[in-house]
Amino acid sequence: MLEIATMETVETVTKSDTKTLFVFFIDPATTESEIRVPAVYRFHLKLSDKWKLEVHDGRCIVLAPPVRPTLPPAIRTDGMEKKTEAGWLRFNASENLTQLERDLTPTLEKRAGAHILIPGVRDNCRRSVAKFVQKWILQNHSGASPAIKDIVVIFPDEPAVKDPRAAAATMQ
Repeated sequence: MLEIATMETVETVTKSDTKTLFVFFIDPATTESEIRVPAVYRFHLKLSDKWKLEVHDGRCIVLAPPVRPTLPPAIRTDGMEKKTEAGWLRFNASENLTQLERDLTPTLEKRAGAHILIPGVRDNCRRSVAKFVQKWILQNHSGASPAIKDIVVIFPDEPAVKDPRAAAATMQ
């Protein structure tokens, strides 16, 4: 695997449990729990996946494999904040928070794999892949590297690139 980007963000995960007592006579009683935690997401490419490199007029076009989240995401427990509040005649605040804690890693894994975060790191991914291509592939083929003026990295899950300069990554 080739790690190509990281993103640190604060995630908020909540869990609510509502019970209605005596149907119409008493307002619903709700227990609400929340965890806020700094999370570190890492992204990688599989080196064993299919890659395609083409060189045209000094431009190396790289059709890279898909960006994948590295699971599980890391959490920074020193910045974790937890709160829970039980509604009227509810005594399950502790249990609700415990369940939310158990579900924290699977919830963050789903968020990482939902491709919501990838657009935010795509430019960093592109630069990392361009550096990898330049240092590990082009430099190992004598005479290829000096002829390359720029590297264009395209990922399979992004819209078709109309102007390859928009996807070009600098080689420095």
